[in-house]
Amino acid sequence: MPVDVIEIARSIGVRVIKESDIGVLTRGEFGRAYCYINEWFIVYDSSISMERSRLTIAHELGHITLAHQLANVRYTAANPERVFKRRHPAEVQADAFAQRLLCPACVLHGLGLTTAEEIAKYCCVDLDVAEKRLERLKVLDKRNKYFTDPLEKELYDKYSEYIEEVRAEREKSIILQK
Repeated sequence: MPVDVIEIARSIGVRVIKESDIGVLTRGEFGRAYCYINEWFIVYDSSISMERSRLTIAHELGHITLAHQLANVRYTAANPERVFKRRHPAEVQADAFAQRLLCPACVLHGLGLTTAEEIAKYCCVDLDVAEKRLERLKVLDKRNKYFTDPLEKELYDKYSEYIEEVRAEREKSIILQK
């Protein structure tokens, strides 16, 4: 943690480019994904916070991974302060993908994180994203719906060493505070 969105993009053959290197975003855009000659690109505004940049790249990866795009068609990660009466389903799906990628519920559960501030810190996301994930964790906790999918168990196992290190560090910190 935090999840390396640039490495994930590279691993699936997507090139990530800073807006300052290419100059294609329009005013108010944080990012854009597009396909050119069968190669995927994500352009993001690197002048925004690191947390927002990570979310933007993950959002655009969502569009690509969820096959929202056809060749030479683009979706954009618009400024979140804009008010939408009705958001396109593909945008909602890409947002959910990004939040789940950056803040995997089973890992957050394993870490024992209980506040949005903790989630924001460990996942390197904005507080608003962390608050949404915390609400989801509460629903999952209430239903006891962790590890119902083999892929979730596999993901948790990949993070198990990290989870144990963080939990031990947090416990040591609590003891020292007493």
